Amino acid sequence: MPTNTLTFGTVSGGFNGGNAIIDNTNTAIVDLGKTPSFATMVLSNMTGQDSIPTDATILGVEVNIEDHGNTTGANSSVDFEMFHNGTSAVSDTITLGINNVQTSAPELGLVGGSTTLWGKTWTQSDFDSGNFLLRLDNPVDVNQATLIFTFIFLKVSWEAVVYPIKLTSGLIKLTDGLIKIN
Repeated sequence: MPTNTLTFGTVSGGFNGGNAIIDNTNTAIVDLGKTPSFATMVLSNMTGQDSIPTDATILGVEVNIEDHGNTTGANSSVDFEMFHNGTSAVSDTITLGINNVQTSAPELGLVGGSTTLWGKTWTQSDFDSGNFLLRLDNPVDVNQATLIFTFIFLKVSWEAVVYPIKLTSGLIKLTDGLIKIN
């Protein structure tokens, strides 16, 4: 199953130190306890979706969070939701439990997966740059930096549509490769 990596160009809310979301050069924070304006982060203006065929069947969506953790290693959590068509089409909420200290050693947090559809049926156009939003929300103050990370992106798993071949006459010549007929 093919996958495509989609990246974000715009962030609002949370703390986005030095464009961490856009270019992976600094740290981003989602943390209600630090300040209420850091409790929610919304990511948008996505790139990479054009490489998914328009007639592909979307099999799953995974959020990848590089170098993720918190400040103390105590239990904390962040809710993830996806929207398309503004905020009218919302996905299921998936909660990421965080219980590791964020360090410079690469550690990847995963939310969703290659077969997780977040309670929705997706099409390629749902990931369009102007329509898609990813919201991270820290709903509970746990007196620590709840989520610290250096980069975030989506992996969309998809399957190409198979069209039947109908031959009414002629000849097929295969010089190399494989033809699989089910």
